[in-house]
Amino acid sequence: MQYKKNNMKRSLTLFLSMLVFILLLPNSFSLSIGTAPGVLDIGEVKAGQTVYFKFYLTTNSKSDILVSMTPIPVHPDMYYRNQTRRYTFIPMEASQQDIKSWIKIINNPVILSPSHVKVVYLPNGGVVRANAEVNVELKVPKDAEPCYYAYSINLSPKLTAGGGGMGVTTIAVTRFIFVFKVKGNAVREGKIVDILADREGMTRARIDVLFKNTGTCTMRARVNPAKLYNNFGNLSTTLSSGYVLVPPTKTVVLSTYWNSPDVEEGDYRVDATVDYTTGKTDMSKTVTIPKVITGRAAKVKMPCRIPWEVFVWIFILVAIIYFIKPRHWGLLVLIVFIIGIVFLLYALVQCNIILGWIIIAMFIGAVLLIIYWKKG
Repeated sequence: MQYKKNNMKRSLTLFLSMLVFILLLPNSFSLSIGTAPGVLDIGEVKAGQTVYFKFYLTTNSKSDILVSMTPIPVHPDMYYRNQTRRYTFIPMEASQQDIKSWIKIINNPVILSPSHVKVVYLPNGGVVRANAEVNVELKVPKDAEPCYYAYSINLSPKLTAGGGGMGVTTIAVTRFIFVFKVKGNAVREGKIVDILADREGMTRARIDVLFKNTGTCTMRARVNPAKLYNNFGNLSTTLSSGYVLVPPTKTVVLSTYWNSPDVEEGDYRVDATVDYTTGKTDMSKTVTIPKVITGRAAKVKMPCRIPWEVFVWIFILVAIIYFIKPRHWGLLVLIVFIIGIVFLLYALVQCNIILGWIIIAMFIGAVLLIIYWKKG
């Protein structure tokens, strides 16, 4: 009987301990912030036109959330697939120009409150219970490229003060995206116009691929890959470059770098491919990597210049000392004389001419004449 009582006490103690432990654990819950619609198709606009549009925010939060918004480029994956059902966006006719300066979020930040609920009927027939409305101004410049554009607005939420208790909050955020087309003929294409090579060190060479955007839409381009073959037809290396934005009609240098002890002088065939997301262009050319030039650096001869202005000031000081005749004026004249000798010797060493010696002799003679005249 006593054994059963002890077991019951132990079980009760264990149960109470687990209950207290669970109650002391911080509450963990997840919040979500969504946008409606997820992608907004503004349609076709004209260059120079200003367009106003809105989107809505939704949340499952039980308290207010302060949401700040920032326009940012869409993910590059957007340019790898056509979309003509939910919205229209054709990458082959799209510009990757950064249009952040075109966008102004009129009410930013906004309070996302569960107490403010508005039933919204979307153009696609959907119905949402929105907790906030965001208004945006899109000001398309007059020289805008006639292409499709896609851009997004990033949401940065922050829980407002209030509420009690401990908790760990995870906020899942959906990024808003909008697309539109500037009226006109959209062309997205380019070509390689040249391939150049140069040496940058004992074990480093640079291969430059010159790429021209021959279309009407800005695009991101990179070298991927550039293969170098030596005189025997063997593959020496495979290189690639980073992405560069290329505006219409512009030519950019896409640089790749070969870093290896195997960088030797000679001719190499370069098979280069430039990838601009929606297409590729190729070119083959034989380039020459020059040899490393070594040797002793030539001595740089210092320019010959006699500081005449210093001598002028020395003569002026001698004249002032002579006319004022301060105490120990002879010592002062001697100091000025020594300064003059130093500068004249500097000029002599620098220019290596007889004129320096002649000036020194004239200066010494002038000072001696002054001292002799003063004693007489």
